[in-house]
Order: sequence, then structure tokens, then C-alpha cells
Amino acid sequence: MSINRPNRNEILKNFAIGLVPLFAFILADELYGTKAGLLVGILSGVVYALYYYIRFRQIEKFVLFDTLLIIVLGGISLLLNDEIFFKLKPGLVELILVLLVGIHAFSDKPILSLMSKRYMGEIAMNPAQAGLLKKLSRLLFFVLLLHTGLIIYSAWFWSKEVWAFISGGLFYIIFALIFIGQWIYLRWKKHSPVQPRTNSGEEWFDIVDEHGKIVGRAPRSEVHGNPQLLHPTVHLHIFNRRGQIFLQKRSDKKDLNP
Repeated sequence: MSINRPNRNEILKNFAIGLVPLFAFILADELYGTKAGLLVGILSGVVYALYYYIRFRQIEKFVLFDTLLIIVLGGISLLLNDEIFFKLKPGLVELILVLLVGIHAFSDKPILSLMSKRYMGEIAMNPAQAGLLKKLSRLLFFVLLLHTGLIIYSAWFWSKEVWAFISGGLFYIIFALIFIGQWIYLRWKKHSPVQPRTNSGEEWFDIVDEHGKIVGRAPRSEVHGNPQLLHPTVHLHIFNRRGQIFLQKRSDKKDLNP
């Protein structure tokens, strides 16, 4: 049996489809009442899981977990005749996402990078890109934590329409604003000249682009340890007759190599 793995566009599309149970619940609840809304919400979640399996010939763990959560919380809401449990489901799912992002942001475990390999294959990432992802994950952690709090609050105190918007549409709006802002920042940073720091006793380097064109200058303290600042360099290795390499002893007064 052949297995079709979802690509990036499929992942986004399927995530959007995963919000269908929320809106199905709202529509059925308005037309036929709360019990009918819960039943339709549960049924639409099951249908989505079946669609995913038929489409990709595999059971995705997240989709399975999401469907089970719909069934369990929706079932509890039906038994207790209280829709709040079903409405808390998006907040619980996003809370798990907050935990994963937090692990990546505040520990040495690059869990988001590992998860991306599952869907997008091996992605070459240099230290600068890894550092940028870590900074972005810290921003996402606090934004998603706030959004999760809004979902839970709206489930208890606001209308179903407001809850549905916060759980669905607002999520996409937030992500769009973050990534558009990140794209603008990176474009600005790429084209902005390097601003040198004033330090009369420090060595300076020419900064070049990928093609070797000089685009600015920066002091040694800025260049070393920053993969984004490329500079011309020559490495000279000296060996003796026995093939042993000579090492340069660093001065005790220098905090940077050599």
C-alpha cells in the first residue's frame, strides 16, 4: 500500500479543515439546539479523521488525538448537557502546542526542528537560522499562551460566535501578523548597513555578501561568533617534517582568538 505524505500546503489545509467541527457545532446549535450541535461537532471530527486516513493512507497521531479529544469532551458535554467541555477542546490542544514551543524556546532541545523533519524532511539549518527560530519560538510561546487564555476565557464568558472566532480565525490572523512582521524585519536587516561600534583598540573586518562583495565593516567582537557577518579570511596551517601541526598560543590579554 502506497503512503502519501502531506506537504506543507496540505498541512496548512488540513489544519484549517480541522476547525470545521467548531463551526459545524455553532451552525447546528443555532438551528437545532445544543445537543444537535454537539452531535454534529463530534460527527464532523470523525469524518475529518476518516478523510485524512483515506487521503494519505496513514493515521496521523495529531489528527487521531484531536478526534479522540472531540469525542471525549463532546461526549461529556452531551452526558452533562453542558457545552463547556466541547468548547474547551481548542484551548487544550493549543496548550499542548504552547508546551512544545516552550521546550524549544527555553531549553536546549530543538523540538520544533525535530518535528518539522517529520513533515518536511531534512532541512539544512545553519546556526544563525537555528538562533532565529529559537528567538521566534520565544515570541510564539507568549503569544500562544495569551491566545490559549483567550480561548478558555471566551468559552466560559463570551458568546459562541466570539469563541469560534478566537479559536479559529484569530489564530490565523495572529500567525499571519507574526510572520509578515518577521519577513519585514529580515528584509530590513538584510539591506541595512552594518553599524560599527566605536572601539579604538579593536581590529576591524570588511563584511561581504555571499558573492564576496563588500557591504560594510564591523569590529572583531561583532564578527566572531556571528555566522550572519561574513568576512574574508585566510587560514594558514604550518606542519613540521613529522606531520605535526603548529598551534598558535593566544595572548592572555585577548578574549577572542587568535
